[in-house]
Amino acid sequence: MRRGRNFVFTQKLSKLRIRKFIGLFIGLVLISSAIIGLFGTIPILFRPKSSTKEQSSIQSASSPVSASDLIASVATSEDVWSVEDYDMIFVIPPDHPEFKPVAEEFAAWKAELGYHVLILDNYTSYLGRDNAEKLRNALISYYNRFNLQWLLIMGDTELIPIRYIYNPDGVIVDDHEAVGSAYLKPTDFYYADLTGDWNIDGDSNWGEDGKYNSLNGEPEVDYYPELYVGRFPVDNVVELEQMMEKTMHYEKALTTGDWMHRYLAISGISDPASQFSDDKDGEDEAILNQYILDNFVQDQMEWRHLEEHTSAYIPPDDPRIEPLTKSGVIDAINQGQAIIVYAGHGSPTSFFSANALSTTDIPSLTNFNKTAFLYADACSTNAFDVDSPQSLGESFVKANNSGGIGYVGSMRISWYYPNDTALEQDNRGLLKLFMQQMFEKGMFQQGKALYESKIAYVESDWFQLVNKTEDFNYFEMERKSLFSYMLLGDPSVDIYTNTPHNFISLSTPGLVKSPYQGASSIIKLQDTNGIPIPYGRIVIEDPEGRTKTFVADENGTVTVIFPKNASWVSYSLIGHNMQKLFGNITLEIDSQPPNIAYPLQYNPNQIVFGESVSFSIGVLDAESGVEKVWLLSSKDNFTTSSWQIYQMKPRYENSSEYCVSIIFENLTTFNLVTVIQDRVGNWIATYPNEVLTITVETPPIVFILICLAGFGVVIPVAVAIFSLLYFRNHRKQKITSSKGNLFII
Repeated sequence: MRRGRNFVFTQKLSKLRIRKFIGLFIGLVLISSAIIGLFGTIPILFRPKSSTKEQSSIQSASSPVSASDLIASVATSEDVWSVEDYDMIFVIPPDHPEFKPVAEEFAAWKAELGYHVLILDNYTSYLGRDNAEKLRNALISYYNRFNLQWLLIMGDTELIPIRYIYNPDGVIVDDHEAVGSAYLKPTDFYYADLTGDWNIDGDSNWGEDGKYNSLNGEPEVDYYPELYVGRFPVDNVVELEQMMEKTMHYEKALTTGDWMHRYLAISGISDPASQFSDDKDGEDEAILNQYILDNFVQDQMEWRHLEEHTSAYIPPDDPRIEPLTKSGVIDAINQGQAIIVYAGHGSPTSFFSANALSTTDIPSLTNFNKTAFLYADACSTNAFDVDSPQSLGESFVKANNSGGIGYVGSMRISWYYPNDTALEQDNRGLLKLFMQQMFEKGMFQQGKALYESKIAYVESDWFQLVNKTEDFNYFEMERKSLFSYMLLGDPSVDIYTNTPHNFISLSTPGLVKSPYQGASSIIKLQDTNGIPIPYGRIVIEDPEGRTKTFVADENGTVTVIFPKNASWVSYSLIGHNMQKLFGNITLEIDSQPPNIAYPLQYNPNQIVFGESVSFSIGVLDAESGVEKVWLLSSKDNFTTSSWQIYQMKPRYENSSEYCVSIIFENLTTFNLVTVIQDRVGNWIATYPNEVLTITVETPPIVFILICLAGFGVVIPVAVAIFSLLYFRNHRKQKITSSKGNLFII
């Protein structure tokens, strides 16, 4: 009986608690809803058609904040002319101070061409595991501070180290290098690619592919260069002076003539045709060279093709195609060639095909001051890290006043694939892409063409395919093509393809728009026939002797920013196959503020909490040009000094429409004004006469949604409390079933 009375009592007690709980639950819901509605902390994602729209108006502001206070909070004085910057760096041996005066003389000449040169002679003071890493760390430091683009290493590898990377291509196919290790290969690409560690796993095998990286299996190189790199492989200051003088003579175009318009292709046989061979048609490099002539060079230059071929290949019937002989090659070089391309077998000291050119031929060359750029698609001809014998590439560029202005070639064995009909693989693919960068993209600076062709190769369908193929056994050959083809010579030198002709002067009416102090002016670089000059440069000098260089795009269009306080500037124009042109520009004073073409607008018309609102305004400045546009947002009508600042950006380049998007995170009223500044500091503001006020009000259905949100929070809590109360009073109740005793705990 006691047990029954206790059970009834427990039931009554449970009912009472349930009633209390229900009352508590309703109270919690109401309190939660009120709190949520008051503070508006739950985003409203539903937008009903009947909701109240925001209110907006243009009104006069009445506040103690002055317009000058607003201007002071945003106005800046950016002047590109006051910023020190460098785009080129010379590296000289730290223990050879006699190199520095020569480097300074060369830097002064490069400044006339629009380059701002930094000379680095203390790289050994930087951190690093060896001198190569110290140099690279120094380059990284300067690259992060300045807009560096060009690197010229002034010294042979004994004076300034090269990086040897782990690239075991020869081990895979059981082949042997003519010089050096089968595992470690030299490359200056280490100084071009400044991202990454190059030795992630710390095993001192630098530049490993992912399969050899024992730490995380990732490639230690990303293959994308930050700098265009070239090297003067000089052993002493006399050789440095000779290479500098030869380069300056070339760039000054002191010896002009038809040689600047000549292109010489030299082609050998890589594999003979044989019915007993797997490659029955053989491998004719004449196919590659002729493809380049027909598709890239075309009629841009006068070309000759000296070639030998297998019986499987029939060359086109063209008088410019001649049999390959050594005497023919030497005579052609002595006549003067702007560009020479060899494709065939090679050694560190020679071109194998017809023994066309070797180091012993270099001293007798007579192409004085008609120096050529030479690209050798062959093995080992550019092994400049080896002292003896001196490589063909090093001999060619170091010849005093003759030989070459630049040499691109492989430092070790170079690979090709049989039956590469698309001419896209390994060394063939690189050569084709190099000439494409030059003749199609207008990149005639030898270092830029080289490294941009490497980028194009990395992004090619072929490289992407083999890079993703896990069981591809020859990927080390692909990597080697990227690493081994290096440039000897100044990377910034622009290779001639024609005799220089003339720019149209900037004094031509209408050519320079907005010649105002501080103005941003768009100029089209053209020759006297109206043909655009891709990647041309304008060097501007102010009366104080400060200079800035502005580089055109592929269409010859360049944006120039004039100094703010100069009444005039001098300029020089530099471009591919162009005579340097000098002149002066008189600058006008801009004393007028910008104009507002149309007032501040916003979209969408209905502003909803938590959603983005786009604001736009039309601004014009016909003098120096608009520099900055700001949107200022206040919650108190600018009665205090507390407001948000947003910078508005042009909708697209050179657009007069400036835009910004804002997400409103509070259901309140905002007061908005704009401030516009031109490039010399003149400004206009919409404050205090025109302040845009927008108020976002809560739609009627929001309260219901808030209540639902409150239920979503409270119901789970209520259920949990109810369950605890119920189970607590029945945890000792024993229930009998056919299966035995079951206790609810």
